Amino acid sequence: MMKQEIDAVRDNHILFGVPSREHYDRKIPQAEFDLRFRLVREETEETKMALLKKDLVKIADGIADTMVVTAGSGVQLGIQPGVDDMVLAASELLEDARKVFEMGLRVKDPRDIAGGMCMLEIVCRGVAALLNLPYWEVFQIVHANNMAKVGPDGKPIFDAGGKFLKPEGHPKADGLIRQHLEARGLIKPQEDDNGGNDI
Repeated sequence: MMKQEIDAVRDNHILFGVPSREHYDRKIPQAEFDLRFRLVREETEETKMALLKKDLVKIADGIADTMVVTAGSGVQLGIQPGVDDMVLAASELLEDARKVFEMGLRVKDPRDIAGGMCMLEIVCRGVAALLNLPYWEVFQIVHANNMAKVGPDGKPIFDAGGKFLKPEGHPKADGLIRQHLEARGLIKPQEDDNGGNDI
């Protein structure tokens, strides 16, 4: 993850004589950590202000600058995040977004509800983009599957809390998604029914 950015920024570090490490070392001077702390704080604050002002040019610049200093931190400190790091970070972001959404629902605050909705979308779309998943196609598969959740009488079935229930024999969405991803060549055909790690 972040390989393109790190490779590009490494060239900048080499050109300007900024430390560039292959591996993390606990003996790195505190001043280097302090610099990285300051740079990422400055760039994310600028990006936040651009977002609040809805200035698309400054948002684009802020996002790029934020990733430059983020990748630069990896280069300087000798850290290259991998898939496991991304998956862990995504799971933590998903949980944080869910908590904002849940708090909004709990206290009936439309701003927190809307914020949580947006945070969840950003995380879900971001994870899909990072993993090269066709977000909208998968969304449509799940939506179509949900639209077909009707009983023999053509009416939806609900549990006591109001959740849609699958009628007997209704196909699982994950099986349909797997077929779609296999057809697109994004995952290998499954040889057994044990699930598996496709990342």
